[in-house]
Amino acid sequence: MSAAQDRMRNAFGQLLGRTTQHSDACPDCDADLRMVEQYEGVFVMTVLHDATCPAYGGAS
Repeated sequence: MSAAQDRMRNAFGQLLGRTTQHSDACPDCDADLRMVEQYEGVFVMTVLHDATCPAYGGAS
């Protein structure tokens, strides 16, 4: 693993695999965010819309 990947994992380590509330994730619903390491060194943040979202209606 490269030094850059180590820095990213250290920076995002507290968020990896956790679902967090974030009021700005979607302007139309009370969406949450989840950060995962998709592949080694590739980090993805997913917006988890709630069922009341008029745009995405519970889709992630």
